[in-house]
Amino acid sequence: MLWRWLSLEQGDEKIRHCSGRSMPTARGRSSKLLSSRVFSLTDLLRVKNLTSSQDRGVYLILWNSGKLQPYLEKLHQSLVYLKTSWNSLLSTGSYLSMRENSNMVLAPKYKKAKGQHKSMRSDLNLAKNVIKKFEHPVIQGKTMYSYFSGGSNEGGTWRSIGSAANTDEAAPVVETVHPDLELGNEPESQSQERDDSASTHDQDGVESYQLSEDQFNGDQVHEEAVGVKMSLWYIIVALVFFAFILIAKNTSKTKKNLPPGPPRLPIIGNLHQLGSQPHRSMFKLSHKYGSLMSLKFGSVSSVVASTPETVMDVLKTFDVDCCSRPYLTYPARISYNLNDLVFSPYNKYWREVRKMTVVELYTAKRVQSFRHVREEEVASFVDFIKQSASLESPVNFNQKLLKLSGSVICRVAFGINLKGSKLEKTYEQVIVEAFQVLGSFAAADYFPFFGKIIDRITGLHGKCEKVFEAIDSFFDQAIKHHLDDESIKDDIVELLLKMERGEGLGEYQLTRNHIKGILLNILTAGIDTSAQTVTWVMTHLIANPRVMKKVQAEIREVIQNKDHITEDDIERLEYLKMVIKESFRITPLVPLLVPREASKDVKIAGYDIPKKTWIHVNIWAVHMNPSVWRDPEAFIPERFMDNEIDYRGANFELLPFGSGRRMCPGMGMGLALVHLTLINLLYRFDWNLPEGMKAGDVDLEESYGLVCPKKVPLELIPVLTQWT
Repeated sequence: MLWRWLSLEQGDEKIRHCSGRSMPTARGRSSKLLSSRVFSLTDLLRVKNLTSSQDRGVYLILWNSGKLQPYLEKLHQSLVYLKTSWNSLLSTGSYLSMRENSNMVLAPKYKKAKGQHKSMRSDLNLAKNVIKKFEHPVIQGKTMYSYFSGGSNEGGTWRSIGSAANTDEAAPVVETVHPDLELGNEPESQSQERDDSASTHDQDGVESYQLSEDQFNGDQVHEEAVGVKMSLWYIIVALVFFAFILIAKNTSKTKKNLPPGPPRLPIIGNLHQLGSQPHRSMFKLSHKYGSLMSLKFGSVSSVVASTPETVMDVLKTFDVDCCSRPYLTYPARISYNLNDLVFSPYNKYWREVRKMTVVELYTAKRVQSFRHVREEEVASFVDFIKQSASLESPVNFNQKLLKLSGSVICRVAFGINLKGSKLEKTYEQVIVEAFQVLGSFAAADYFPFFGKIIDRITGLHGKCEKVFEAIDSFFDQAIKHHLDDESIKDDIVELLLKMERGEGLGEYQLTRNHIKGILLNILTAGIDTSAQTVTWVMTHLIANPRVMKKVQAEIREVIQNKDHITEDDIERLEYLKMVIKESFRITPLVPLLVPREASKDVKIAGYDIPKKTWIHVNIWAVHMNPSVWRDPEAFIPERFMDNEIDYRGANFELLPFGSGRRMCPGMGMGLALVHLTLINLLYRFDWNLPEGMKAGDVDLEESYGLVCPKKVPLELIPVLTQWT
């Protein structure tokens, strides 16, 4: 017989629910359990779990524990709601079995098996003895009798359990203790019925009573009717519940003044409107729906800020409330479970890492300490350009600049010279693939129930695991190389290892995974952003010959015949600064900032932004805003001649590095390499397009990702000059 057992354990106040093929014997012999799980005390008070019609067996076990007494009255209150269910059980062939030394009450319901009628066991005197053992007054009095005594309209009272009396006699539901059923007193009529009833004794000496065939069949019909009623009742309750949820949800939406947004499709929301370049698509949508609009991406509610005013609210006015990060599945994996700075949520750990990077890693003093590394690597790069110029062969800027910035960052971070090392062949692939994964659309982020399945089908999940293994192996080799070479002392790994061995990170002990997570940010942000910045500047210059001639003339006039160009020379090159600003404006490296998450309800631009909403800052829309920039799609460096707008986060019209707490901390180190590289390229060489191409043929389209590189690689032919 299927049975269900619910018990309250004295020791830990837990409830164990078991299902099996047999019930515990009267003497407490153990029986095989097919499954078991622990419920909370709250689940006990939801005693609906006791009325499973599928198992056709109900067991209630109350232990005599003073620790549980405060909850017994609540248990009774819950059982009152189940009166109908209990009555139906008691009227369809149930029995009550209470053993004197067991301290428990059992009320199981039998089902027919192999055409044989199951006997019902009852002993009212033993029941009263058990009742006496419960010290709580509610148990001693009304409670025990009220939920075991009431019968349904079809019949069935305490008497129908205590004896084999006729169950056709209707009896009202009793809500109070029968005067003759006070503890120790048995009603005379019931006692007489017990004496007169046909009874037998089983081998344990407990009285057993048999139901007639007609009674049993009638009970079955009644049971089926009750089952149908209960099924319909559960369906009605479920429908009412879901209707209430929908009404509450719609009511909450109407109460909140959410930003406007385009209509949504079921399940996917507005994902179909993003296209291959989401920043451009969002900009177009903002023309219709405003500077702050709502979008739904799968199950994720989002808002998009597209003007300097709304962006300032997000990045400055409500920076603390809007600077956390949502959980992004694959960035979390690659960043060693969010042990980095870029993807970690806003918490104490993030603040400690941010403080460490600003105070220890990216100070002006430390940036200058690596000056010789940048100058040596740029000089080596210039030698390569000279060879290409002498051969009149084109230079692939996307590829060669990635190697240049990689060489600088690896020396700064790990003390490793990539040239000729084992890591030279792997680091570039690691960086490129890491950015591909980080910038990919991950269904798991928007569809929590089936998104991971989609990512496995598309191969993103497997690719992420492969990239993570490659990154982890790269870091292990780099750190091992650092530890093996005692001459390496002045690099970022050395600083982080000292913190791992020493004072830690505030209240956090720095681990090897923390170090790798931080190094990941240094490696990816430092290498790709610097390389792509120089590539984009050269792209715009070759597409605008007027600007190219003007900036080269300025550089050559300022530098004149200096053999050794330094980073200090940038301070005198005002037009070059304007060229770099204009390149940042028209092709920002991160046109759509990494999404933020509202940590609490906020109000932006008069609209309500609920907690957990994703916030997208569309930098590209700000930079293309015609109310801010005249002729925004044209490359005009002179627009910065008459204003003080800078890109360091104070002016919200130009935000290539973001602003506020999440602003890029490595901006200074990256710009130092960009300035030095551009001065050398523009001072020492002239540049031509490949044969057959004109300035108007230069492709200016970007690829979308975490960082947006040029879609078509830039190839230019260097020309030797008198300044080479």
